[in-house]
Amino acid sequence: MNALNKISWILITILFILFSELNIPAQKITSYLKYALALNGKNIVLNSDGQIETLSDTVVYPICINGIEIIKKNGLYGYSDTLGNIIIPCQFEKAHPFYHGVAEVIKNKEHMIIDKHNNNLIPKGCYFYDYFDKNGELFIIEKKSMCGVIDRFGNTIIPFHYEYILPLYGNRAEVKLNGKSGYINKSGKEVIPLIYDNAFNFKYGVAKVAKNRKYGLVDTTGREIIPVICDQIIDNSRSSVKIIKNGISQELNSGGTLVTESLNPDYFPNNFAMVEKDEKWGFYSLLGKEISADYDLVEPFEYGIAKVKMGEKYGYIDTTGRVVIPIEFDDALTNLDNGLLRVKKSSKWGYINTEGKIIIPFIYEQVNENAWEKLIKEKSFFRYNFIIILGGNYTFSDFSENIVGVKKDSKWGFIDRTGKTTIPFMYDSLAGGFYQNFAFVRLGDKWGCINKNNDIVIPIIYSSICWWENMDLFMVKKEDKSGIINCFGNTVIPIEYDEINDLYGKYFLVKKNGKWGVLDYNNKTIIECLYDRSY
Repeated sequence: MNALNKISWILITILFILFSELNIPAQKITSYLKYALALNGKNIVLNSDGQIETLSDTVVYPICINGIEIIKKNGLYGYSDTLGNIIIPCQFEKAHPFYHGVAEVIKNKEHMIIDKHNNNLIPKGCYFYDYFDKNGELFIIEKKSMCGVIDRFGNTIIPFHYEYILPLYGNRAEVKLNGKSGYINKSGKEVIPLIYDNAFNFKYGVAKVAKNRKYGLVDTTGREIIPVICDQIIDNSRSSVKIIKNGISQELNSGGTLVTESLNPDYFPNNFAMVEKDEKWGFYSLLGKEISADYDLVEPFEYGIAKVKMGEKYGYIDTTGRVVIPIEFDDALTNLDNGLLRVKKSSKWGYINTEGKIIIPFIYEQVNENAWEKLIKEKSFFRYNFIIILGGNYTFSDFSENIVGVKKDSKWGFIDRTGKTTIPFMYDSLAGGFYQNFAFVRLGDKWGCINKNNDIVIPIIYSSICWWENMDLFMVKKEDKSGIINCFGNTVIPIEYDEINDLYGKYFLVKKNGKWGVLDYNNKTIIECLYDRSY
């Protein structure tokens, strides 16, 4: 899967999560995209097939649901099909996408639900609150400060006598009346009495409820699996929950059976919870076994060992609590890299194995940050936009492509896993490790690329350099101007633009002298740089 496809899937995932959080009914999101550029109130639209569409003063927004787009003209919103034919003229202050044939809009400050024929499905004097179900068939409506549920034909499904009604989760919806909360089913029957001060959404067949500042768990019949006596209950997002009572935490399954007990855990990475007791840290296993809290800091177990800190020194323990690597290092990393641990002693870095034996001596001033470290530290994915996580467990190795950048006598070079120098210590800076046989290096204030033979494959002449979206290209800068080169150093897009962005993986959206335009990957002008802004 190439970088563009990965990014597309991420965008679709984000949209799906966003719509789920807003309780917008689930429905297929089509991938038809358009990109608009504006000039003196007029717009040119470029679609993902490279076709140019002129839509005068109408802006098309880049999300299309089942063939219907949101458009904007003179500050108001409406709808069109993918060919630009107007379905509903621009007349709304706000407009949401169509789902199952209906859309939420605001007109003259009034919330409305309309169909494709622009009929308002909400009775006069009523206000739309939310969708009751995920299919978009039922609407929560407020009328005279009370909430009820109607269908799209205006029929009352649940009478208007609740202070509020929340959307259905697991065929149960929280309702409140006279300050007390309970649950109803889809038909409006009260299936769990309104006796609680607060109630929460059902998940895995259970829901958290509150009364007199205490918490418990109920199932879908209303049976209290956990009595309402806990100080706090933490959802474990799986088939078990953690409860806290009088500072003691227990983990129970959905039937209320005790799984484990520990002190204030936040989570159980690799079956161990990190716990604090009397200002010292230790672990509890899922079976309730304690590893004594003797440390000033602990980190999660990985491959059977965990980093611990005592005073100002670091070492490692195993899952029995035995110290397997002495607590004598100035710093240490948790990540076990093919049997090697990066540690620091007497202000120098080196590598040891899991038995504490020195494999690479402590002679290096600095070790090049792996990609994951750099992402965390910079809180930015810009330079490393090729690292895209779609799920699962990922370990980012120090030894990218089996060598690592290290600093010695103020210069950077590369060594292998045995400590042998593979690239001389001659560079002033590095940016990440090797990727696809390329590494970014700096001499003086200029950047370029080398391969693992230390051949210069991209001249070291640029003020900055980074991978482009499709991984075969680089974006480079000289004197605040940007361009695109390929992996042979040949110019793809001249270094003369103020800004360059990717467009569908087929085009470059470029800015020059404050104006926007579009180029293809052959540097052919698709749209001249004449436009004031982009959408």
